[in-house]
Formats: sequence, structure tokens, C-alpha cells
Amino acid sequence: MKKEGSAISINRPDTSDIAAVAARLGYDRAAAQADEFATLIGGMLGAYDVLDGVEAEQPTREYVAHRRPGPDEDPDNAWVLRTEISTTGSGPLAGLRVAVKDNIMVAGLPMAAGSGLLAGYRPSFDATVVSRVLEAGATIAGKTNCEYFCLDGGSHTSEFGATHNPHRRGYSAGGSSSGNAVALATGQTDLALGTDQAGSIRVPASFCGIVGLKPTHGLVPYTGITPLDPVIDHAGVMSTTVAETALLLSVVAGYDDYDPRQRRVTVGDYLSDLDVGVRGLRIGRLAEGSGHPGSEPDVDDAVRAAADDLAALGAEVVEVSIPMHSHRSSCMAWRTASSMGRASVPDAMTATPSTPSSTCLPAATKSARCRPPSRRARSLPSTSSSGTASPTTPARSTPYAGCGRSTTARWSKSTCC
Repeated sequence: MKKEGSAISINRPDTSDIAAVAARLGYDRAAAQADEFATLIGGMLGAYDVLDGVEAEQPTREYVAHRRPGPDEDPDNAWVLRTEISTTGSGPLAGLRVAVKDNIMVAGLPMAAGSGLLAGYRPSFDATVVSRVLEAGATIAGKTNCEYFCLDGGSHTSEFGATHNPHRRGYSAGGSSSGNAVALATGQTDLALGTDQAGSIRVPASFCGIVGLKPTHGLVPYTGITPLDPVIDHAGVMSTTVAETALLLSVVAGYDDYDPRQRRVTVGDYLSDLDVGVRGLRIGRLAEGSGHPGSEPDVDDAVRAAADDLAALGAEVVEVSIPMHSHRSSCMAWRTASSMGRASVPDAMTATPSTPSSTCLPAATKSARCRPPSRRARSLPSTSSSGTASPTTPARSTPYAGCGRSTTARWSKSTCC
């Protein structure tokens, strides 16, 4: 095979080539029938000639000017790069800034998905969700930091360094759409496009106190986005209000003719539905979701209180039992496996935003377990002007503990480093 210009030319093997290879491999019958194999292979390679004759579609944009923000501008390391892309300037998203998770293609901008393995890759086309927000008048504000190939729920495995929780430095912002949540919580963007397979929108939204939605599977096209598995791939939306989340969903939802995940997509009037209320809805509350060894009592209480509020508004709240949920840790073993596969992890939380480091964050005691901050934004410890936790809101969780394992340090839901 050789490359000629922009096309790839395939050197077709002749009878003598096939006979020689077959003899070397000990396939005597193939060597004797080399002429038949030459005809067969030649026909198969004809598909390349057909494809070479198709006129290539031109890239959406070749290159877009961008920059890597420094720690003064981006102290929590929410951004991989900053830019400004707009097209129409009019539409339902006119005047709004949109952050894009760095596993979503934006033509002309580098995309790394949190990994150094994709260094130098620059997509030629926009993901469908990017095209739709641009057509709706939005401005792309940049690409945000995410976990290494989006395979973690923390905010510390990206090749670009850890992303800090905006409410308390040194704590997890959640993942893998870490940068989106931080950029929204700090007012650096109005809306954000993310992805969610096992909590990658919902976890950082809860850790940072913003709104994140994992839509129904296939409602939002995944075309042009780094996949994990078609069964669990979801493209979703994030913002600081429910209304803006509904607005963004109304723009990006719908069939796109390319995504095989989509089947019989029905798009609702999400903004109008905000005024409908919950009366008449039947809402399930998972019995095994609270009261287990890994749950936090105040979080359990907050979920029950939310269920009571929904019932007071007219919804029918019923308790649903799913016994298999008790084995959730075993079912999530793939997350542990993905952690073991990471050869080198940036500093858990002490690296400067622009460069990875190699040690865990020092902690008061090495025996302290690593835990994320509360999943309820209101429970996050407040910070005084001096930078210390306010005594009126005691710190409820421990920062990532120093464990001495410099390049393999890692946090998971059940273990420290």
C-alpha cells in the first residue's frame, strides 16, 4: 500500500505474489489455486477504487485560533483551550456562550479526550450537537477538561491536569465532564455540551451545584463524539438553570440520520413543559438507594425530602425495589479495571493547571480515605475570605489523601490512591 497525493493506492497482488506467500505459510492448496485467489482479491480491492472516485466533502473549517489559558485566568483548570466560534449570530441561543467537553468534535480545534494519545488530532467536521448550537446562534467558548478518555468519575486523571472543585480547592469537581461543571459554576460559560455513560454529566453537576441532564438514550445524537459503548453512550446538556437546560435540549435533540443509537426519536416542547408541573406523574424512589453502608445520612434525608416535595405538588411517589442494586459495586468493576489500566496519572490535586505533576495531595493523615464532596451542592463547605472552611458549615469530606504512590495514585469510589 502506498499513498499518492491525498489518495491511497493499493498494490494488487498478482498470481506469483499469492503463490509465494502461500508457499511461505505452508498453504499448498492456495498456492496451486493462486490465479483464483488473485481474481477474488482483485474484486474485493475494487471497493477502494469506487471510494477513491467519490468527491471528498470539504472540512467545515481547517483551523481555528485558540489558546491554552494560564492559572491566573483559569485557576481551577476547567479549560483545555479557549476560543470563539460563531456563525449566524441569531436564533434561540443568540448571545449565549457554550462550552464543549473535549471528547466532542469541533472542526479546526484539537481534541484529546483527556489523553495524550490523541495529541495532534484536529477534527475536520463538527459533531452534530456542535453544528446545532452554532446554527441556533450560540458562540463556542472553548473545549473543557475531562477525564482520561472519560473513564473516571473524579476530576484528576486528565492529561491536562486535575480540575478543582470551584467551591473548595483540592476537592473533586466530579467527572468526567469536570470542566463543564466548573466553567458553569464560575460563570465562565452559559451552557455546556457533555456526555454521560455512568454519571459523567450528573456527578459533576451535583458536585459543583449546577444543572446537568442525561437525556433518554438516543434523544440527542452522538455523531462526532468519542464513544465508549453504543448501549450506554449519551450526549447531554448542562447549565445553571432548569430553563436554560431545557432550552439547550430543545436545540440539540432530534434525529440526525447518522447515529445508529437513535430509534423513533420524539422531541418534546421542553420549555413549555416546564409550566405543566408534576401532578399525575408516577415517580419511583429506589428502596436500595439509601440506608446502605456507602450512603450519607444527610444525602438520604435530602432525597426523601425531595420526594415529599414532589408528592406535595401532586405527583404519586412510590417506593421501588431493585435488589440487584445492592450489587452495584460489583457491577461497576469495569471502572476499577479502567483505573488499573492507567499507566501514569497526573497529580491528584496539587499540579498547576497547565502541567501534570506526579504526587498525591498531602493530607492531614495518610490513613484518611479519599471521598468526594457531598453530592448536594448546598452541603459543600463554605469558605471564608481567608480561604478556610467556615465553622458554620463544617467540612464533611476529606481531600485526596497522600499515599506516596506518585505515578499510580488514583481515586475510586471505594479506595484511596
